[in-house]
Amino acid sequence: MDPRHRVGMSFGPSRQDAIRAGIVGDRDILFWRAIHNDSTQAPFALISVPQPDGSIATYATTASFVLGAIHMEHGIPYTAEGSSRAKEIALATPGHLFRFTNPAAQKNVERYYDETVLSEVRQALARYSKAELLSGFSGMGSLHSTYNQYEHPKAHAYEFAVAHVLLERGLLPSMHSRILTEE
Repeated sequence: MDPRHRVGMSFGPSRQDAIRAGIVGDRDILFWRAIHNDSTQAPFALISVPQPDGSIATYATTASFVLGAIHMEHGIPYTAEGSSRAKEIALATPGHLFRFTNPAAQKNVERYYDETVLSEVRQALARYSKAELLSGFSGMGSLHSTYNQYEHPKAHAYEFAVAHVLLERGLLPSMHSRILTEE
């Protein structure tokens, strides 16, 4: 087995890179790392989005979905320059509160899980330390069953809810809930 998969994968910018860039606060550091990660690992980020009832929902989605929504919302071309501009917009958005008006952009960052699923996942993972989460969601770790025991689309909902909980716990997950290391 590839040794990176035993204790997490180290792709993209590290926590120290974020700190050197002047980013403070765990949520902001994780968001910065996700947005700046250009690997194919599709890291997750927590975003907040106004809901039709006026409330604000905070949930996990992939950084690439956020960047895609920004491209759509602002009509930014999918070029190297356009990608840099989308990242700038993402990182300049206070509190990661995105107000998309373009229906395609809204659909790109739709929420895949509800509060019931999130509560269930929080409860299931509460007993694990950060080190156990890192090990359990790395490579073929035993905690992947938290979401992969279900069929699609339920598995998708649970995977995104797992990502939400891992982000709350200070870990940066990627698609398939593999954790990108803190290095």
